[in-house]
Amino acid sequence: MASVSGDCKNVLLLVRTPFQAWLANKIIDHIDLSCFDLVYFTYDDSKKDRFYFSLLSSRSRRSAYVNVRGRRRVAIHHAFIYLRSFFGRGYSGYNLVLLASFDVYLFRMLARRQHGADIRTFDDGAANIYPESSYYSDKSSRFTWLYDFLLSAGSKERFKKDIKKHYTIYPLFENIVEKDRVEAIDPWQKNDSSNPSDDKEVIFFIGQPFDEVVSLGLFDRGDLIRLEQFVKSLGVDYYLQHPREMQPLSVGGVLVSDANRIAEELIPELCDGKRPVVYGWFSTVLFNLPTEKVKKIYLSVGKQEHESLRVEMCIKVGCEIQKISDLA
Repeated sequence: MASVSGDCKNVLLLVRTPFQAWLANKIIDHIDLSCFDLVYFTYDDSKKDRFYFSLLSSRSRRSAYVNVRGRRRVAIHHAFIYLRSFFGRGYSGYNLVLLASFDVYLFRMLARRQHGADIRTFDDGAANIYPESSYYSDKSSRFTWLYDFLLSAGSKERFKKDIKKHYTIYPLFENIVEKDRVEAIDPWQKNDSSNPSDDKEVIFFIGQPFDEVVSLGLFDRGDLIRLEQFVKSLGVDYYLQHPREMQPLSVGGVLVSDANRIAEELIPELCDGKRPVVYGWFSTVLFNLPTEKVKKIYLSVGKQEHESLRVEMCIKVGCEIQKISDLA
């Protein structure tokens, strides 16, 4: 364990999602962080956002909860948020900045203004280890370089070079920085060591924003229909809806749409000592749940580019594979 000490106004923690907040709370314990300032930035303002903000806020010296609606001109909008909420309000002079979403302009702007600060990052779910995610993409508009320069945010690639350490819960995978800058942590090490009973299983389906998935071409509408039919045949006990999932699939089970906590904490509670069986497409939840306590099944949908990579990654974290495309 690496302890972080010093003046109370020493550390700035930047959080974007409930999962990030959950993991940040684990990292705070891991590095024995006694005091920090918190910025929680969200477009959603869900119950989970509020719950995990309260959790971290109770441990912080100072906290800010920033909820805004998304805009098309993201860089300009984030510059406005910075000027309105942070400029001249004491969010400077930190020695350490801890964040996951360095693809967010607002966070890069805040981090870059801490001159000489130690920059440390942590996982934003499977996006950190999936080479097609925004953390690896070099796609940019013709104005991106201009925004990076004018807003003093710098590019994502430049930011990666300045990361001193990255905390990960995915030690089996390559991450956004080289291995000598990566430190693995176990988010489950303080949990109950007892194993669930095999006498009875509780079946979960992890939802996704499937309309987005289809529109992005990751699989087609026919694949989605086959997926829905298969999941319906499972006898699902709980359907954990994704925050951006506007229209859940018609597969049965209790729909959990806006719980206070993320699936990683909710599933053990709903099982009440029984063994969870978790089905899902490419969800961070499948990567995060401990294989020794949870049976995890990845539903491989379609035959589009990168599906074989997703299958390989899920096998690596202990998932069984069910190929939906092979079903009649």
